[in-house]
Amino acid sequence: MTSRRILIVEDDVFVAGLLAQSLQIHGFVTIHAQSALEAKDLLSEFEPDVTLIDIELGDGPSGAELMALIVRAHPETAVLMMTQHESFAGGLALPDG
Repeated sequence: MTSRRILIVEDDVFVAGLLAQSLQIHGFVTIHAQSALEAKDLLSEFEPDVTLIDIELGDGPSGAELMALIVRAHPETAVLMMTQHESFAGGLALPDG
C-alpha cells in the first residue's frame, strides 16, 4: 500500500514541524512549503493527496489564493485550511477565479 502524501503550507516552521512529525508517525509522507509560491513549485513534483494550508502566509499570495489555484489545477487533491486566528471563525470568502 502506498503512503498518502501531504503538502503542509505553513510559514511558521515550528508549527509545520509539529504537523509533519505527527503525520509521519501515522505513516503519511509529508513535505513542507513556507509560502504559497514555494507550494506552487512543489505541487508538480510532489503530487500530494492532501494539502494543509495556513490561511495567513505572510508576504505574497494568501492561503485562500493558493487553495483556489489547487482546486482549479489539481481537483483530485483535498485541501484543508487551518488558522489560529479567531477572525476567521465565521468562515472564509474564497477569491474569484
